[in-house]
Order: sequence, then C-alpha cells, then structure tokens
Amino acid sequence: METVFHDVPFVPGFKTYPKNRLGRHRHSRVEITVDLKLVDLTSKALRLLGVTRAQLIDTEKDQYPFTRQWAEAIHAQRADAHGLYWVSRQDDTAVAIVLFGDRVPAGAIIAQGDDRGLLNDEAAYTDLISLAEKIGVLIVPGE
Repeated sequence: METVFHDVPFVPGFKTYPKNRLGRHRHSRVEITVDLKLVDLTSKALRLLGVTRAQLIDTEKDQYPFTRQWAEAIHAQRADAHGLYWVSRQDDTAVAIVLFGDRVPAGAIIAQGDDRGLLNDEAAYTDLISLAEKIGVLIVPGE
C-alpha cells in the first residue's frame, strides 16, 4: 500500500487510480537472511527527535524532498543502519520499511520464487482491489 497508493491524496472523498499504472509495480516475496538494523521512526522515536508524524510521515507528495533529506541525514549519521522503519501512514496496522541499498549485505535478501506484475498475479491483484475499496480508491481504465 505504501508503494502502489503512495501518491493517492490522504483526504476524504472520491479518489481514482489508473489501472495502467499498476503495470509499473511488481509483487515479490523475499526472505531476509540477516538481522537488519533499522532506524526507528515510530512516534516515540520521532518525539525524541522533536519531529511529529505530520512533519515526516503523514506528508503529501510535495513534501517528499524534505522527507528524503531526513533519510539522507540518517544515512550519513548512522553508518550501522541498513534502513528505516515506521508505522505506515495509510495503514496503521502495518510497518513500512526502506532499505539503504549500499548498506544491505550481499545475500541478505533472497527472492522466494519469481516476481510478478500486479496485473498478472491474480491473488495480489484481488488483494489490491480489496484494499482500494477499503480506502475509497476506484481503479479506473487509462493512464
């Protein structure tokens, strides 16, 4: 959800998402073979930093350059970190993770089967449509 519906505005009301854009996304299952050190960006940790969720997590697309600066600063300050984690802005029952590609050791992430396009993976597509309905997004034809 953080990836596919990432740019869908977090506002009430009717929202659409073009089905053709789903073709840009892949569905994969992976196994993590090492303990990854992830920087905590949940509410308590943000409070310690003096930053609110509204400033860093619950932002819209126009704020992404600012949030990217935070990730870059954390990357520079925490040489031991493999990435970041936080509670998803779109689903507070889920955790979102970003990994620093230059820090994850070779072999730490192993693909479990082939990755598939969302439009070609019936189970993933069905789950995605169900999720879209729950958050008030209508998948529409076109781009």
